[in-house]
Amino acid sequence: MTKILELHDSVILKLEQIDGDKVCIHLNPAVVYPNSSALPKSLETDDLSEERQILITIESDQIPDNIPALPCGIWNGGVQAPQVKYDNVIPIPFECDAKQKLITLTLILMDDCPPITFVTSYLSIGLED
Repeated sequence: MTKILELHDSVILKLEQIDGDKVCIHLNPAVVYPNSSALPKSLETDDLSEERQILITIESDQIPDNIPALPCGIWNGGVQAPQVKYDNVIPIPFECDAKQKLITLTLILMDDCPPITFVTSYLSIGLED
């Protein structure tokens, strides 16, 4: 069943390089809703979200240099890929394999930290636990 990840108020716990060609971003806690109809109309009604662990896997041979001290909160972000664009809320599980570097993941961080951007050919987002 599809759930919805809200990037806002999720927290990057750690980033790690795996097998030399993948970067894994661990979000914990991550704000997850059971489905799109559970998304709040305003922040005051945000009582249907759960805190979960999310794993984002990106095909990349390096972690960007501008990573702040972790853990770090996410203010906003999104995914843009061929024929899809998600701002702040992303259906999960999500997987996109573009065969070329046509997928962009942007994470806008809190506390005046610079945004993290990956441009890749593969992106996967799903529950970690």
